Amino acid sequence: MNKKDKLTSQKKSSLKDIIKAFDGILNVLKVHGVLVMFLIAGAAIGFSLVRSQDYLDPARDEAKYNELSSGMSYKKIDYNLVKKLKSALEDTDVSVSQSLAPDRSNPFNE
Repeated sequence: MNKKDKLTSQKKSSLKDIIKAFDGILNVLKVHGVLVMFLIAGAAIGFSLVRSQDYLDPARDEAKYNELSSGMSYKKIDYNLVKKLKSALEDTDVSVSQSLAPDRSNPFNE
């Protein structure tokens, strides 16, 4: 055999080994497919819970809290505006004129 034939035979044997390994994996998945799916789902759920733990129970950063709270300015209530709004909310007499004919019958009462 020359050098080329040896290389092609090695490639063919390595390809056969890969196919055998892939067939072995497929057989394991056929037999234990449900178990493998549960393991993958459990790993994904566990990973997401570990990653979200920081968001579920965050640690309080006192320096940032003090910085943000010091920048807040509280506004005072304008009581003149409150009086104006209270007077606007009070009930007033409203008259409504009927735009329908007075002898019209209501079909929903029948």
